[in-house]
Amino acid sequence: MIAYYPLAHGKLAKKASDAVGKICEDHGGISYSQVALAWLVTKSVVNFPIPRASKSSHVKDNALAAEINLNHEEMKILERES
Repeated sequence: MIAYYPLAHGKLAKKASDAVGKICEDHGGISYSQVALAWLVTKSVVNFPIPRASKSSHVKDNALAAEINLNHEEMKILERES
């Protein structure tokens, strides 16, 4: 499966909770979008997400999301939020 518009044109970040914000902080201030992409790539049914990349900064941020390793507790929080 391909996750097309996996970040819902920014709507996902607007719905993010304080718990997701803490995950962002714990990983050095990463974005909500990066957390969402890091979570998506752990899903066995998603071969790869196709996030928007209309700016070079989007491409860089999206690529950095692949380097984020979410721990078990963070995954549980994100599963509840999804």
